[in-house]
Amino acid sequence: MNLTPEIIDRFHAKVATTPTASGCLLWLGYAGDNGRGLLFVGRRKFQATRVAYELACGQPPRRIVNQVCGNALCCAPAHLQAGAAAPRRRPNSNNRRSGVLHIHPAGNGWRGKQAINGARIDTRVFPTIAEAAEALATARAAALGAA
Repeated sequence: MNLTPEIIDRFHAKVATTPTASGCLLWLGYAGDNGRGLLFVGRRKFQATRVAYELACGQPPRRIVNQVCGNALCCAPAHLQAGAAAPRRRPNSNNRRSGVLHIHPAGNGWRGKQAINGARIDTRVFPTIAEAAEALATARAAALGAA
């Protein structure tokens, strides 16, 4: 793909500037039905992970780009890997809507829910998926540190 300055500027405007606790740089723009970030420029659409991979490696990926961390919204160059398409599998009910494991829709926002060692972690409602994911990561780290 030919990355124009417009595509690069639009990409950087929609990626979080501070990493999450796990090192993910989350895509803050539109996410498609599969939970992966999409960047629209004019009538063209680009997968956010492919743009991030090309910016990091200097060449477009020939194959699909996977996130090593498992977070569909992650654009951190260290978490991206060009590889083969994953085999078809049943969608995970925990991340079907948000694209992020343990983040669920709640009213007009997003909430993190997870059980660790029998203790239930339930965050308050946040306006964005990224904020809910960050709050859940912090709560998870606190729960694991206290155990």
